[in-house]
Amino acid sequence: MKTSFPVAFLFVMLIQTSWAQDFDSLDLYREIELEEIEIFGNRFQTTYDNKIKNIEVLSKKELNLLPAQSLPEVLNYLPGVDIRQRGPVGVQGDVSILGGGFEQALVLVNGIKMNDPQTGHHNLNVPVNLNNIKQIEVIKGPGARIYGQNAFTGAINIVTDIPDKRLIDLNGYYGTWGSIGYNVGVSLPVGNYKQYLSYSRDQSDGYRKNTDYDLSNLYYEGELKFSDNQSLKLMAAHMSRDFGANGFYAFPTDSNQYEEVKTNLVNITHKIESAFIKNTFRAYFRNNRDSYIFHKENPQWYHNIHTTWVTGIENHAVFKSLLGSTGVGVEVRNERIIGTNKTEGGDTDLGFRERQNYGLYLEHSFLLAQNKLEIVPGFHYNHYSTFGSALLPGIDIGYNLSPYVKIYANAGMTYRIPTFFDLYYQSPAEIGNPDLVPEEAITYEAGISYLKNGINIESTVFVRNGTNIIDWENVPLNDSTFIWQSSNLSDVTTTGAEFSVKLFPQVFAKSWKVLPVRQLYASYVWLDQEVENKGGVESRYALTGLTNQFIFGVDQKLFRSLTYNLNVRYVDRQGEIRINRSGDILQREPYWLLDIRLNYALTQNMNFYLEATNLLDNEYVEVQTPMPGRWVRAGFKMDIQY
Repeated sequence: MKTSFPVAFLFVMLIQTSWAQDFDSLDLYREIELEEIEIFGNRFQTTYDNKIKNIEVLSKKELNLLPAQSLPEVLNYLPGVDIRQRGPVGVQGDVSILGGGFEQALVLVNGIKMNDPQTGHHNLNVPVNLNNIKQIEVIKGPGARIYGQNAFTGAINIVTDIPDKRLIDLNGYYGTWGSIGYNVGVSLPVGNYKQYLSYSRDQSDGYRKNTDYDLSNLYYEGELKFSDNQSLKLMAAHMSRDFGANGFYAFPTDSNQYEEVKTNLVNITHKIESAFIKNTFRAYFRNNRDSYIFHKENPQWYHNIHTTWVTGIENHAVFKSLLGSTGVGVEVRNERIIGTNKTEGGDTDLGFRERQNYGLYLEHSFLLAQNKLEIVPGFHYNHYSTFGSALLPGIDIGYNLSPYVKIYANAGMTYRIPTFFDLYYQSPAEIGNPDLVPEEAITYEAGISYLKNGINIESTVFVRNGTNIIDWENVPLNDSTFIWQSSNLSDVTTTGAEFSVKLFPQVFAKSWKVLPVRQLYASYVWLDQEVENKGGVESRYALTGLTNQFIFGVDQKLFRSLTYNLNVRYVDRQGEIRINRSGDILQREPYWLLDIRLNYALTQNMNFYLEATNLLDNEYVEVQTPMPGRWVRAGFKMDIQY
């Protein structure tokens, strides 16, 4: 396996530019102290430098610099976030936060919960194109006090925005293995009503047998402003993904798997705000249909069809008083599924299943010691029709040691109920367990951050003590056959530390003038899991998380209109079986990846780019799928105002 670390390449890229280039600061580099953002849209507002949790915010300007064409690819560059893809450009990917399982991370779009009750494999079926995204917010640590069950290890919120001006935005690319993609978006404000409609499509012939794909998104968002403090938003989206799934779920020799996924999302949100209260009401509907064929040329051999419907209503309010800010909210959510496994030996009917969730949360923010100390205690009460009730308390504490240095700590209970897949799924290789009980954990976290003059340094440590963790274990069915079965493991303790530094030399260039670099970023994450009474049984998902992750990024201006963004990623997981592109089992070794993107700004509204992922053509595997080698794409972005 090739795992060359590109030290020489990095060195050359850093010294080869002219030191005489100008240091014109773009908005991206002047906004290190972010303006007030509403982190996790339906809760307290805060600014980035006032956060009292381990939160990562990726702005649209930063996102546009990355060598990525999909949400899973973008998330790869965030510390503590582990994306295990089956195939490129987010065809199918699982998201993990700080060593948790892919079922334990909550995914939201504008505060709407996207987690699918069938299986966490569909949690990243987000029907939003990158061009529609304003920013991505990642909370790492216990999130159940804020969002209830499934925010077990953290949450990812994708925030969209509607342009204020009339414009048409275009994006297109062509690349290796016949990959082609395009996006067309139109903004058409009419009076007090803003609206945006976009359509995108990505296709490829595949980088090996039966890895072709055809992905599309249709997205609409509109906002009616009744006044400066009252608005009504409508969002509707449809996503379609058809792809060859060579080795995605079965062994890589099972090369004829095929899958089609269709996702629909509709949401209505009403907001009203005054000096003393902010209230948000939303109603949403999400539908997902998953059709999986084990052998696409012989579909009657084995064919899964699962359809889920999720409906929910929520109301969240924040009240301001002399005693601080109080947040209170309620939610009602209904989850349904119909599933059938069609086989040559007869059908296995998952049937129709349904469950309801009722949630109530309350929290209060106290500002003490001349506003240097913030304490936010609270709780979330959940009641599931199939699992009973759970009370999830938590507390966040932050203290400003100086205007630039903050320390914080938090503790919280977390909770996750099994998916329908965990409970009831049956196949020749897998069997669910209807006797599963919910996962529970208590997490403790402490951190310190420094933010001043273009320097942002942050370090955190945490411990998560989990009980009844759900995983699929390889157990004997008879003397000669093994089968994957879901079960509640014994206690799992996860310990971790994270360190990150982000430098914006152009912010202090007038005094330092040391680097021809606009942004430098580096992070390191260390994780360790200890399992009691595991008994030597092979784990499929829960115990194959990160042990070490290193990310390095640099953004540099080569000439006035030419820049590049380079990223290096090091990934090391425990218990991971690695297989090369020929299907041979390799040693369990970590791997390095090098990605780069060149951007040329022809005008302020037109940009051309050339990008390459896995530039050194290293062999690596996610889950059990051999991933692509060097993938090169050339494309353009442009905005046309009319």
